[in-house]
Amino acid sequence: MRSRSRPGRPGQFDDRPSVSQWRCPSAWQSAAGHVPTEYRFSRFAARKMMRMPSGKQILNSICEFHPNWTGNKEHESDLNLNVFVGGAGFDLDKINAKAQIKLSPSQVKNIAIDTLGTSIDFIRKNLIINSFLLKVLSAQLQLNGNYSLQGNSDLFVNLKLDSIQEIAAFTGIEELETSLDLNAHVLGQLENLQGDVNLNIGKTRYQDLSLDSVFAVVNAHLTGKEVKAQGNLQANRLQRQDLILDSIQLHAETDLKSADINLNVESKEIQAKLKSMIRLGEIINVALSDLWLNYKGYAWKLSEDTAHVSIGKKEYEIENFHLVSSQTDTVQSISVNGKISRTSDLFGK
Repeated sequence: MRSRSRPGRPGQFDDRPSVSQWRCPSAWQSAAGHVPTEYRFSRFAARKMMRMPSGKQILNSICEFHPNWTGNKEHESDLNLNVFVGGAGFDLDKINAKAQIKLSPSQVKNIAIDTLGTSIDFIRKNLIINSFLLKVLSAQLQLNGNYSLQGNSDLFVNLKLDSIQEIAAFTGIEELETSLDLNAHVLGQLENLQGDVNLNIGKTRYQDLSLDSVFAVVNAHLTGKEVKAQGNLQANRLQRQDLILDSIQLHAETDLKSADINLNVESKEIQAKLKSMIRLGEIINVALSDLWLNYKGYAWKLSEDTAHVSIGKKEYEIENFHLVSSQTDTVQSISVNGKISRTSDLFGK
């Protein structure tokens, strides 16, 4: 690609001519394999630099192009893009710049992009996202807030997915049907971040498993290498064949080394409650402090204060696991103590 330019004079732009066509070098084609052999631009124009009498330098670039990429049909694309970049200064502490991008309905490979629009300011080491909107098929992503290179950042993210059917082929899970709405807020610096996530999942189906809805809230705090998080989840009407669970409620707190879990399950035939602490590591240790199960009117509960389960690479170990069922005329119990090898049968052969 050849171009000519004029030295910038005070108060003048350095202009570069329009480019109507550019051929991809053969070396790039052989290296990438699938790089299109030719790009056609309907218009490409850029104005690079404006020198003011005071010596102040202003970057002002406008770019419009509508490429029709040809070559391998699997990689055909059609982009309709308008870009504006303008600003002043090159010192990172003093730079003041703006960028606006607008993408009209386009296609990249086989993915249709309905809309891409963003307005961004860069002021004194702060990347201010005034707006960012991306619509692809049934998905929509929005961003706004401030990302700071030296101070506190404050970012908001929203992701909506109305249906996964149109992008199922790209995920490899073509039998999955679902929708979701995710909102996230991140505040602070990299060494001290606070994050909040709210997730709503709509009707979901995968093979013979179905779910009416899921609501989840997660709060996390990252300090250096330490992470602390807590979350609540509620799933409604989980069904697989004849098994139906009307409600599943989960509360968890973790620091990535251990986790406290409270679980409640409600349905017509099954009710259950579980409280445990899990210590993560090469050997996973589970301490059950409360376990209650009611199946078709038969109630079982943990009789000992705490039952312990250790899960190692070669064996499981269970201690003080005692369940008791009390009915009007009889008492039943289940007790488990011992080790189960993962490398041999129950008789140690």
